[in-house]
Amino acid sequence: MSKILIPTDFSENSLNQLDAFIQNYEGEGFECVVMFSDFLDDSITDLLFYSQTKFLKEKMPENFEAMFEKIKVKYATKCSINILPFHGFTTIAFKNFLEGNDISNCYVPKNLDYKLGVNPNKFITKSKLTTL
Repeated sequence: MSKILIPTDFSENSLNQLDAFIQNYEGEGFECVVMFSDFLDDSITDLLFYSQTKFLKEKMPENFEAMFEKIKVKYATKCSINILPFHGFTTIAFKNFLEGNDISNCYVPKNLDYKLGVNPNKFITKSKLTTL
């Protein structure tokens, strides 16, 4: 199964572009890995009790979550869609993220402001992912 990385800033614009991408994508049976990139706290306690689900719930606006769930249901027969956080500082950490999640393709939405999170485009460019 092909896995396609799609970065998000948890904006409505990123969801609209995700929806358009899936609708226009020719393949069937693929997986969209929606990636939210942000740094973690330095607190040892926070790191010891870190939970991806809790982290994403704290960062994700409620309206984004509701719209995201509608998109998941809408395209359930065509693909699976998951949100994963990326917390790295380096290109090597990003490459490890890609390898660990078996990602080889990427779609970069246009005109994202990244008001939430960190812009991962420099990592994507350096990783030489196949851009769709």
